[in-house]
Amino acid sequence: SDNNTLLIEGEQPGETISKHLDTPSASQSGLKLKLNTELEPGFSYTFILDWDVQNSIVKAGNSGKYILKPVIRVNVEVNSGSVSGTIIGEVEGDEIDGAVPLKDVTVNVYNTEDIYVASSLTDENGKFLVQGLSEGDYKIKIEQNNYLDYESESSISVTAGVNVDAGTIELVLDESL
Repeated sequence: SDNNTLLIEGEQPGETISKHLDTPSASQSGLKLKLNTELEPGFSYTFILDWDVQNSIVKAGNSGKYILKPVIRVNVEVNSGSVSGTIIGEVEGDEIDGAVPLKDVTVNVYNTEDIYVASSLTDENGKFLVQGLSEGDYKIKIEQNNYLDYESESSISVTAGVNVDAGTIELVLDESL
């Protein structure tokens, strides 16, 4: 606003002087932050803003005016990882021998305490990607019509900033149907 002020120490102990603080174009353009880091899709990030107050208030030449030119350092930390893979299986009644990529299969991710965390659907190539997972160990569970339930035998360790490839998972037709 136009009512910004700056208090400056005076020459006498305890004396303060109020000065108008200009904020050029702030109401029109707002605050801009420059980040010189490439962000990868599929991860969540935390942005840490560090306002350098000492360098943000500038005396404008000999005019005696003070201007607010915010100096804000931006640091970014990736705080999630992802799991990807491919789901294949034989298709009942299909003339193709062998396993094929399975579309629209729900891939569920659970933590080691067997609590549901996230899920994703496979695409037309049987590929899935579960994003935004906190660091830790997980397992994959799949319950798909006409197939036996699947649960990964070992846990999958997720690290922030890393996509873990769970490989190819083959679902087995449920012969009892």
